[in-house]
Amino acid sequence: MTVSELIEMLKNYPGDMRVIVNGYEGGYNDPSVKTEPVVFDYNDADKWYYGSHESARFVEGNDGVECVVLSRGR
Repeated sequence: MTVSELIEMLKNYPGDMRVIVNGYEGGYNDPSVKTEPVVFDYNDADKWYYGSHESARFVEGNDGVECVVLSRGR
């Protein structure tokens, strides 16, 4: 998803509606926003507990692509 695609999705909601993300074990948090280099389609699909993509910090020899990362804040 690109920033433009996310903005288009969010246009369907009131501008003053809160945005939250799932908490670690339950509940919800306000999101944090950062940028980080990411390597796409790095993790095996059979390891369902990992996301498909990985931080370039953990992939030797690959600088990745700079991405906006939304995550649970706190």
